[in-house]
Amino acid sequence: MVKRILLSLAAGLLAAGIAAMGWNLAQVGQQREGLIQSVLRLHIVADSDDPQDQAVKLAVRDALVSEYGQTLSQAESLEQAQELAGCLLPQMLDTARQTVAAQGCTLPITGEVGALSFPAVSYEGYTLPAGEYQAVRIQLGEGEGHNWFCVLYPAVCLDSSVALEEGMSSQQKEMLTHPEDYEIRFALLDGLMALWNWVTGQ
Repeated sequence: MVKRILLSLAAGLLAAGIAAMGWNLAQVGQQREGLIQSVLRLHIVADSDDPQDQAVKLAVRDALVSEYGQTLSQAESLEQAQELAGCLLPQMLDTARQTVAAQGCTLPITGEVGALSFPAVSYEGYTLPAGEYQAVRIQLGEGEGHNWFCVLYPAVCLDSSVALEEGMSSQQKEMLTHPEDYEIRFALLDGLMALWNWVTGQ
């Protein structure tokens, strides 16, 4: 009898806690998805982790950002940036090939624009959560080396402070620059749900 009462009390407290946190966490989840669906990423994958291959990757990075970053930053929406990137992809690949050749290398180069899955990653003081993003992906050679990435839209590749200020909501900027706060909230929710399942025998 006492155990049943304690279980009922625990279940009630858990339900109240989940209800109190639920709306806030739902909002956080919506903001996270909104962030993921509002950026166009650029990924350049090196042939290998050999120092020369990594140097070639960075040379390609510099060439692509210098040549196309400003143009893509003019887009007024993610959809427009994605469409523009698709149109520019053949030129971007040509630029990458010319840059690789100038480095004295011969590598096959491939690229694509589309939805790609990425883990959470940090760049210049902000963190992008894991998820499926629209991205421009340039692969050098076998693509077995570490990649370099930035955000083409908004133009974080050019100036992260300006891009964050102009292209994202205050909540999205907070999520980018203080990801640990949101990770804690999701961890708390996971803990509450696990405890709820234990109490209810699920």
